[in-house]
Amino acid sequence: MFWQKKLGTICLYLIMLGCNSEGANENKKDIPVSKADYQYQIPNLTSDGWQTADAGFMGVDVKNLTTMTNQILDGEHPVIDGIIIIKDNHLVFEHYFNGHFDDKLHELQSAVKSMDSALVGLAIDQGYLSSVNEKIYPLLPSYHNLDWSNGKDDITVSDLLTMQSGFPCKDGKTGDCNSYLLNQSMNWTHYTLSQSVIDSPGSKFSYFTGLNIVSHTIVENLTGMTIDDFAMEYLFSPLDISEFKWSHSPSGEALSGNMRPRDMAKFGQLYLNNGTWHGNQVISEAWITDSLANQVEAPKADGWSYGYWWWRNVSNDGTLRYYAARGAKDQYIFIVPSLSIVAVFTGNKDSGDGLHLFEEFVIPSIK
Repeated sequence: MFWQKKLGTICLYLIMLGCNSEGANENKKDIPVSKADYQYQIPNLTSDGWQTADAGFMGVDVKNLTTMTNQILDGEHPVIDGIIIIKDNHLVFEHYFNGHFDDKLHELQSAVKSMDSALVGLAIDQGYLSSVNEKIYPLLPSYHNLDWSNGKDDITVSDLLTMQSGFPCKDGKTGDCNSYLLNQSMNWTHYTLSQSVIDSPGSKFSYFTGLNIVSHTIVENLTGMTIDDFAMEYLFSPLDISEFKWSHSPSGEALSGNMRPRDMAKFGQLYLNNGTWHGNQVISEAWITDSLANQVEAPKADGWSYGYWWWRNVSNDGTLRYYAARGAKDQYIFIVPSLSIVAVFTGNKDSGDGLHLFEEFVIPSIK
């Protein structure tokens, strides 16, 4: 009789335990659990010039970065190929996706325009160009056979840098002058300068990739060097960047390029440090200031303003000013001076996810 009561008690306990477990499992279903299990690690220390540090030690909330990384690993943001975060001159976060890794070059797309801006500044620093107020006509003798009427000969270097050339051109496929047709052309400088001016130079913002290619031609004419060589000698080598792969037009003009994400971060850090890298003044502080200044007020409906081929924005909560080199397919190099951070996002498709993750996770992880 004793054992029958005991057995009944045990059976009742097991039945209740089973019910409680089932209820617990049902509750767990209501809580989204990441399939990924990312564990933060300090980035590898290499000989590339970066000092690495623990993100938490540098005042960065690792929980935020872990949540962000797990979201990407769970497939929520498949366009993201890599993320790098620099805090106080130290590499504190680095992770890659979709088969990318630290030593693999990644396309820049139009983020290269901010580097083109630096090359113009370096041409001024080195005495090849007097100022951004120089008119481009005398600097392009090979194109004097084109029609320069209607104010085209008044276009200045500054007009190129601020996307206010007066040409009826824009990126995309619409209109008679656009980046789709530009991509089909043999010589991008010739295609751009062949257009008629319809607005007074310096009066209207119209984003067009052909303008920075014209600047390449100008710098090459002034220095007697290819953009490839000029950039390596005066910009990349001083930043300990040994590899940058340019793409070229059919006529040989340097267009955009590919580089390591860690090297993209060096370029951002150069601007955050007012033109210095490891204590060496690579580019003048005056150029950094002018490049990031508000040169064109809110040229796009989304509120971004523009410097010298640099984008400017304010965080969603309105408390922080930041700057960005931006390119198609989610390429971003963000600079936030007030937080002393640089963040690099690389991607493979236009989505805006890089900007979203930067605003939602990176900025709050440091604020």
